[in-house]
Order: sequence, then C-alpha cells, then structure tokens
Amino acid sequence: MLQLVGWLVAQGVTQVAMEATGMDWRPVFHALCEAERLEVVLAGARHVPGRKTDAKDAEWLAELCEVGLLRGSFIPGGDRRGRGGVPRPQEADPGAHQ
Repeated sequence: MLQLVGWLVAQGVTQVAMEATGMDWRPVFHALCEAERLEVVLAGARHVPGRKTDAKDAEWLAELCEVGLLRGSFIPGGDRRGRGGVPRPQEADPGAHQ
C-alpha cells in the first residue's frame, strides 16, 4: 500500500477520490492520508447513481473531483484528514460513548 502511495506522489497526483463501500476502503484511505501532498476525498455510494461497474464508478468520481463537484462524505468523530476523512482507531476518543 505504501508503494502505491509513493507512486501516486511521484507521479504528481494531488487529489484522490475513492468510494466508501463496506469496510474495505479503510486501510487504503488511511494509507493515502499519510501522504501530506494528497487531498483524499471519500465519497459515498450516493455520488455514483446509476453506475453499473467499478470502472464506471471510478471514472465518474474522477470527473466530479476534477471539476470540484465532489464533496467528501461526513464521518463523525476525531480529526479529519483530507475531505471526508476518517480518524484512525487510536485517534478516536475512547470516552466518547460513556
């Protein structure tokens, strides 16, 4: 995962948009957020209505992000990295639900 992030930064990528589905996105998202040069936009499924394949979803998210029409999903709690960021488990407030 770190090699992917390094490659993206080396290629001059400054923004990454990704769809949050299930739980599989979390490790990728956190790895991307570690790169200070990347702005990571985490989008929910509502951003890709009517799409039928992952490739079409990715293309649509990239187009929305490129023209500034993609807002990150709100995820409650903790410090946010990027737009629609998710705190790492160790950053979460353990007493928040007491």
